[in-house]
Amino acid sequence: MANFNEAVLTRKGIGLLAKAQAGLAGIKLTKAASGCGSYEEGVEKEALKDQKQEFPIDKLSVQNSTTVSVRFTITNEQATGNLQEGYRVKEVGIFAEDPDEGEILYALATTVEGQWDYMPAYNS
Repeated sequence: MANFNEAVLTRKGIGLLAKAQAGLAGIKLTKAASGCGSYEEGVEKEALKDQKQEFPIDKLSVQNSTTVSVRFTITNEQATGNLQEGYRVKEVGIFAEDPDEGEILYALATTVEGQWDYMPAYNS
């Protein structure tokens, strides 16, 4: 199983959070996505580096006073088209709707180097 670093809000995600705290917006999470991009420290993340798939959010729940749980299923069989080429799952993003910018990458989690999973192509 992949070992992920803690998810972090992106710069745009922090901006949306500020708007929500000021009462100017709500935070509506829209989808999740996975890819095989690798990142260097200090690089601004506004999109997945090498996005391969998107997934609907199955469930949102409040875990405690500081944590929201976002559940989605990563699969190679999808209604939008089955995965044609396998990849190493190294990045997972959560997207949200920003009233000024549209859909943004809200938060991103990356794997610990060398501790990723492989998503094989769909073969029925």
